[in-house]
Amino acid sequence: MPLIEWKEEFSVGNEELDRQHRKWLEFIERLHQVDDADCHDRIVHDILDEMEIYSRYHFWSEERMLEQAGYEDLENHRREHDAMKGRIAAQMNAFRSDTDFDHSRVAEMLWHWLIEHILQSDHRYTAALEDVTAVRD
Repeated sequence: MPLIEWKEEFSVGNEELDRQHRKWLEFIERLHQVDDADCHDRIVHDILDEMEIYSRYHFWSEERMLEQAGYEDLENHRREHDAMKGRIAAQMNAFRSDTDFDHSRVAEMLWHWLIEHILQSDHRYTAALEDVTAVRD
């Protein structure tokens, strides 16, 4: 059973950002689904590495859109992203040094952070993005 599936309530009203958030959920689900009995370090490493790279792309992309929209709380949003990048990097370091690395626990931590971030922080910017879209139309 999947750890989480996309729900319409997660939508921030922007197709591109919703697509990127779905991609995040795919990474987290892949990490969660790694079979403990067949847990190859390479698989977990590759997923975490992809997540680290994708997080930089997603955060840059989202922040760029928010900057273009003149989002007033952008600096706080950036700080949340920076903190998450640090947490992902810390998980990579933990994975490299810990033979008892619990990838399922990390998947759950990432899932909780992502959903909380989308539902609380990201939903605060939906009006700013809607205003930009309305001006363009």
